[in-house]
Amino acid sequence: MNSLARKIAEWVPPHMMVRILKDSLDRKEIIRLCNTCGIAYKGIRTKSVPTEDLIEDLTDAFYEEEETAQRVVETLTKANRRWIQQVQDRSPEEVEDLLSEAPEGEVGRFLFALAADGRPDVMELISDWEEEWTDSSAAEVLARVAAFIGEKEELDRKVESLEQEAKGLREEKEKLQEQLKVLQRERKALKELLSQRERELTSLRRAHRELEAERDSLRERLEGEGPSQDIQALTSQVHQLLREHRKLCHDLEKVLSRDETQGPGPFLEALGKTVGGIRDMLVALSDSQSRRDEELWKGLEALRQEVRAVGVELRNVRPVEQKSKPRPAGSPPRVGVFVDVQNMFYSARQLGGRLDFEKLLEVTVAGRRLVRAIAYVVTTPEVDQSKFVTMLRQKGYEVKAKELRKRIDGSAKGDWDMGMAIDIVRFSESLDVVVLVSGDGDFVDLVNLVKTKGPRVEVFSFDQNASRDLIEAADTYYPIGEDMLRPIGV
Repeated sequence: MNSLARKIAEWVPPHMMVRILKDSLDRKEIIRLCNTCGIAYKGIRTKSVPTEDLIEDLTDAFYEEEETAQRVVETLTKANRRWIQQVQDRSPEEVEDLLSEAPEGEVGRFLFALAADGRPDVMELISDWEEEWTDSSAAEVLARVAAFIGEKEELDRKVESLEQEAKGLREEKEKLQEQLKVLQRERKALKELLSQRERELTSLRRAHRELEAERDSLRERLEGEGPSQDIQALTSQVHQLLREHRKLCHDLEKVLSRDETQGPGPFLEALGKTVGGIRDMLVALSDSQSRRDEELWKGLEALRQEVRAVGVELRNVRPVEQKSKPRPAGSPPRVGVFVDVQNMFYSARQLGGRLDFEKLLEVTVAGRRLVRAIAYVVTTPEVDQSKFVTMLRQKGYEVKAKELRKRIDGSAKGDWDMGMAIDIVRFSESLDVVVLVSGDGDFVDLVNLVKTKGPRVEVFSFDQNASRDLIEAADTYYPIGEDMLRPIGV
């Protein structure tokens, strides 16, 4: 071992040599130096060994093998030539300042330059640095211990907070389970009530069909009822007798005009009696015909009144509607969502996207109890919208479709304004909140009407296509933002 290597081994402790090798050489140089010094690992390539392990092994070999020490010193001397020159050109006081101002990654280089310098005052700086480094290391360890203790206390507080939160969640879970049991009981009761109503509805429908059959039978009787054959024959006889009566009267006048001065002979007396009998018979027939006509008209009038009564009874027969059951205290509000798909489609297309209907339903329901979600679609024969309709159904919507109607002048008509209004009014009695997804100002009167029936009305639409009157009429207005749009084609 040459004198420089011996001097460095004497003045530089192993942990400082580790620092010198770490700051002076990069990984490739460390690997090359290990290969040069014959440091090998059985079954493992040197490149696969971590750098810290290579430096530890080099340090051990430096103090145990002279040849390794010389090669290490030569490599370090070559790598730290500039730092050695800086130390040699300065006085011990200047070297001390230089060491104190050295960057963190160059401390090892300056330590090797101090050891290679050889001046006693400069060599003393190595011992001074080691003492300061040891003190600072101890202080750092104490600081880390204190930080660890503080972190442990913070973790203990977090654990306690999490335990409290877990306890609260368990209590909330128990409450939700109780609510679930209540809802299940209500669901069972509603099913039983629904079954009862269905049975009543079936009975009413059967009675309705029977009344319709009876009404049709009465109509057939009324339409097919005409003068009977007896009446027709009697009328014919009356007319014939009247003609014969007029003829006899005419002949009688002729006879009387010829024999005015003569009294009535036997023939005339007999003829007068005959005529009188005929007249009495005609009067009787006329009275009989009048009575038959009166009876016929009374029967017809009775049939008409019976038909009118059946019609009134049919109009009064309606399926029994299930009254809205009051919402139990503490249960979530009942929500109905009604989407004007055509209005939303064109509004979204103006913004360069398409509406995310799944996210729309999630935002409009907002954790409340969804009763109905209906999407109103206008279709055209030229465009296949079956996939779009299927998508809406998969997302949880009930789809109502209406085909676009073309007029003779070439224009087209197709909207769901009236259908939506009828559905909303019909379902409003069983809802706490009506959600209208449209910006059409034609719904203002509908919103005002629904509010008088009790439910709140919430309107969702794109702000730039929403009617100001509709926004003011709603209890709450929610503008649809770009976060609910998806790119076209996605």
